Amino acid sequence: MGERYPSPTSIAEIVELAAAGGFEMSKPTARSQMSLYTGRGITERVSEGQFTVSPAGLKKAGLADNREAKTGEAS
Repeated sequence: MGERYPSPTSIAEIVELAAAGGFEMSKPTARSQMSLYTGRGITERVSEGQFTVSPAGLKKAGLADNREAKTGEAS
């Protein structure tokens, strides 16, 4: 997902990414996790079922400099 930001990612895509990484995850589990991450400020809900990594999430992941370089946004 790090290469897709700031493009939003759907719950279905999160489930597919988990499977590609060898993790089994249901859509309800992905929704629950995204709710927790959004509540903690790591992700942002941009529309129904669509999420993106927040500036705080990028900073926590060590990707804040990449976002600024790609989008011109300071985090």
